[in-house]
Amino acid sequence: MKIEISLTSHISKPIKYYVNKIYRKKISPKLGSIIYSDFGQEGIYIGNDEIVTLGSYNTLNETKYVKKISVDTFLKNNKFLNSVYISSNSNGAIENEKIVEAAIEYIGEKNNFGLVFKNTNSFIKKCLDYSKENFFDTENDLEESFKSELGLMKQKAKNKIGAIKWLLWDFELDEKNKKMDIFDDIYKEGVENNLISEENIEKYENLNIRKIIKEYEEIPLNNEIIIHLKKELSEMIDFFREIQDERLPNNIMKLIIKIIRVLEEIIFNYENNENTLNSLGGGFSYKELKETGEDFKKIANEMQKNKNIQDIIKRLGKGK
Repeated sequence: MKIEISLTSHISKPIKYYVNKIYRKKISPKLGSIIYSDFGQEGIYIGNDEIVTLGSYNTLNETKYVKKISVDTFLKNNKFLNSVYISSNSNGAIENEKIVEAAIEYIGEKNNFGLVFKNTNSFIKKCLDYSKENFFDTENDLEESFKSELGLMKQKAKNKIGAIKWLLWDFELDEKNKKMDIFDDIYKEGVENNLISEENIEKYENLNIRKIIKEYEEIPLNNEIIIHLKKELSEMIDFFREIQDERLPNNIMKLIIKIIRVLEEIIFNYENNENTLNSLGGGFSYKELKETGEDFKKIANEMQKNKNIQDIIKRLGKGK
């Protein structure tokens, strides 16, 4: 299984979506709400069904600019429309006029070669600086090696606007209020434009936790995969902290804990055997490490000494 950004390559995204969709409340954005999609853009809601985001300006010279777009355009640029989240606290969507002022002030700002904003998350973090609040007495940005860009943005939003929760956009409610009566057309067009099959969307919506865990246990491990898994682990821990004060079913909380433990075990087993694995050329999965147990290092040492075994390993694709 190759790790890449797709509907089925992440363990945290489908689990969070499943829990959010079934067990948590859904909301509509307010002025200054931060909005992001698991598979698309991020932006700031400024009212009147408009969002400010960092968009393309001229792909030939790698220049982008901050622009104001409609909600329907924002949704069309997302690959999975149902998975759109809003910055929230225990009372619902967060409203912040300072963030709106910042977003509007940046409209038209060019971003030559990423010198102003590294990406959309960077743009949102700069807008968050307009808020003078520090909810958790953390003035400096958190820098953690294994947090994703989105995770770092969420951490700053938690401190600057008190965004301790991220809840799904309630499109059904908005449609009833006639704010988004063209949502069905947007959804169909978005799926068609982004070439995501209904089969992939169904897999994402209908969580098969055993299959997901099995796929992760069978991934050939290397440093790149481990970095990815550490980011997944960080997201799952953050999500557990986010929902632990909510009255969710015990089996759901146990599921989150199980995923955290599986990721921890995979990472631990790789790092505990990293030198040996590298000496053999890598390519071993967590499942293989678990099945060999304590005998793995003994087997590895014997492999290193025996040239015939090394030749066999190379033919099998495990060696260098």
